[in-house]
Amino acid sequence: MTRPDRLLAAFVAATILSISYAQNPEATVYTDPGTGIIFDTWNIQGNSKAGGLTFGMALPETALESDASELIGYLNCGSQNSSTSKGWCGIALGGSMTNGLLFLAYPHKDKVMTSLRFTPKYTMPSVYTGNATVSQITSRVNATSFSVIFHCRDCLHWSQNSTTGSAPTSSGLLDLGYAKSVDAPGNPSCPDEATIMRHDLGGTWTAMLDEAATDPSYNSWRSRANSTVSTCSNTSRLSMHGEIFHPRPVRLKL
Repeated sequence: MTRPDRLLAAFVAATILSISYAQNPEATVYTDPGTGIIFDTWNIQGNSKAGGLTFGMALPETALESDASELIGYLNCGSQNSSTSKGWCGIALGGSMTNGLLFLAYPHKDKVMTSLRFTPKYTMPSVYTGNATVSQITSRVNATSFSVIFHCRDCLHWSQNSTTGSAPTSSGLLDLGYAKSVDAPGNPSCPDEATIMRHDLGGTWTAMLDEAATDPSYNSWRSRANSTVSTCSNTSRLSMHGEIFHPRPVRLKL
């Protein structure tokens, strides 16, 4: 897709989304002060119960010309107070709970735990068995929030059983979903075996990618991803009360 085509598509998406989602698809450029990594980010406002979150992407230099298969992600999850700071956050890289790769993160002691999930229907997601892997570049946990910067290899295309899909970066637009719960997961030391409660905040949006999402330094940034947090099991299913991701649109003021 040429730049004029991407701009036209972005304008159409922005017009539609302003009516249906009240969610700004335009990215805010963020440079992480600790690593120097530059992200396109999108801020999700919290509600009366759950704090908000910010999700960001840094992509390979050619990702707007040819579809990337990987990303460097940024996830920052806040809470209303310290009593709800141990809850989890999730991102649906295909825009829906179903038939797309799900990224789950939550704090445990001084670490941020992550797990990749997949489900073909609105039931408990299984551990994703495809080739995707997550390695952390840096993470932070404090009394009211946690954040993680991570390399997600093979996370922008997925295959589970007979279901395949992708998030086509060359279009300049990505359908994404988010979810957040104030309740801490059970069995938090093993992300692939964690039990979680239904989300208190959730929805979808279309994210507009701009040139700031791609950078010649991507490979150098990616090389810093050398921390892998144990998931304890590669085959366990995630026990869940309700849904992680619910694809209903929500109205937000950002």
